[in-house]
Amino acid sequence: MRDLVYLPPRPWLFGLFPERDFKVRHGGFSDRSVFALKHVPDTRLLVTSGLPGCYLQVWQVAEDTDVIKAVSTIDVHETEGSLWSRVAIFSSAAPGVLHGVRLSSLKVVDLESQKTTYTSGVGDSELLSSLQVLDADTFAFCCTSGRLGLVDTRQKWAPAEYLGPSPGSAGGRWCAAAGGRGPGPSIASLGSDGQLCLLDPRDLCHPVSSVQCPVSTPSPDPELLQVTWAPGLDLCLAISGTAEQDFVI
Repeated sequence: MRDLVYLPPRPWLFGLFPERDFKVRHGGFSDRSVFALKHVPDTRLLVTSGLPGCYLQVWQVAEDTDVIKAVSTIDVHETEGSLWSRVAIFSSAAPGVLHGVRLSSLKVVDLESQKTTYTSGVGDSELLSSLQVLDADTFAFCCTSGRLGLVDTRQKWAPAEYLGPSPGSAGGRWCAAAGGRGPGPSIASLGSDGQLCLLDPRDLCHPVSSVQCPVSTPSPDPELLQVTWAPGLDLCLAISGTAEQDFVI
């Protein structure tokens, strides 16, 4: 198992010295908080996002030791206090990093050249909660309001959208994930109060089903709320970041 471990900025205040007290055999240390970690398929590269949010960190896993070392950064120009970029990876011969804090800052950056290959080009300031690449040209986004969209990067910004729950309805902060088995992906959208909606990406305007998950109290930290499709189980979802123990439904 390989891990990235966060050390406080001045570990010697806790009586710890990296050179004296730690010998890295597997994994590595990060000098900032890591809230998201993505693997670049078919490579030994990782991309992380966290705080401070002024850049994304690119890491490489050594072939002989599995030690993880930082190799480069990707600048994030739209930094906003305690907000951090959501991240997803386009897998291709020239991998791209999809990232953004808000819809207005959403972009795809070529991992090697760090040139921007796609931007949303809109002034929409809605906060993003999750991003997911669906294929070589398409990605899904979810905003904290519950708004969902599918974007084709071969075209100008014109996403197919589900605007989310009506204003004033329950749900709180939302996140989403695409997955499931079948002819195409399904999208699960989760609210911080436990409300779960299932949508067909071919018709985002009409949720297929909705259920209230057994969460007795809202998530204590909605930033950590996450829903994930179980990779080996048909129509099963894992939920984490709620006030309850993590569970599978």
